[in-house]
Amino acid sequence: NSGDHVLIADNSYEPNRSMLAGRLAQFGVTYTNFNPLDLSGLQAALSAAPNTRLVWVEPVGSNTQEVCDLPAIANIVHAHGAWLAADHTWSAGIALNVFAHGVDVAIQAMTKYQCGSGDVLMGSVTWAHGANGTAIGAKIKHGQELLGYSVSPDDCSMVLRGMQTMHLRFAAQGAATLQLAQWLATRPEVAQVLHPAIPSAAGHDLWLRDYTGSASLFSFTLASQYDQAACYRFINALKLFGIGASWGAVYSLALAQVIHRHVMPRPAGQLIRLNIGLEHVDDLQADLAAGFAAL
Repeated sequence: NSGDHVLIADNSYEPNRSMLAGRLAQFGVTYTNFNPLDLSGLQAALSAAPNTRLVWVEPVGSNTQEVCDLPAIANIVHAHGAWLAADHTWSAGIALNVFAHGVDVAIQAMTKYQCGSGDVLMGSVTWAHGANGTAIGAKIKHGQELLGYSVSPDDCSMVLRGMQTMHLRFAAQGAATLQLAQWLATRPEVAQVLHPAIPSAAGHDLWLRDYTGSASLFSFTLASQYDQAACYRFINALKLFGIGASWGAVYSLALAQVIHRHVMPRPAGQLIRLNIGLEHVDDLQADLAAGFAAL
């Protein structure tokens, strides 16, 4: 409602912040960025804004892959009487049960793993069981009816088809991704690999505690001597990797990412985001090696 406040994790998908800064601001809703890895900072932010109704997180941060302590965040948020929403597209709803960790509203970009072929635009919003979930669900359904949101039967059919193989694809892509992430960590051209299953990653211990697997999306940064032009040379030299944003499908993608941060530090160096598809991992590794040769 007008006068309400939203806390959004600083490593969330940037268009969510654009929605807050643009459309919702016109309706009198305010927002603040917060660091989801700083629990005391979250406490302070909620105390400073008692009109906070919603806290928005990505359990694995968009592009930079930090893992937050979801149960601890949920406890803090609920103690202040707010709702916790989590976009957990990265886990596909397979590797993490967000409701078991205190989330009230779960968001999935079904364009990704559920579809699997990268040719459908669809999303889902799911709410938890219980009295709180019933109240949230009623508001969501009412808003959907007022705004006229709906999906076509053809798109539904394609997502239902994709979901028949989703678990197999998620496991196969996740295994190949981890293999390539570990190889990238050995490359002298790479400064840092941003993948929760890598021991050096932020929140690796939380990933071990809460997750049953990992996804096909991760990032890495180039060493400091490589500028943006070198980053583009790397990506343009790739033959198997397409250039695109809609990850989670069966084909591999590479993308140079500009990271927007307001309260969290940006990773140093040029950042490249990869989605690993179902191509043979040896071929993908050879393609990446060719990209490094082009640096």
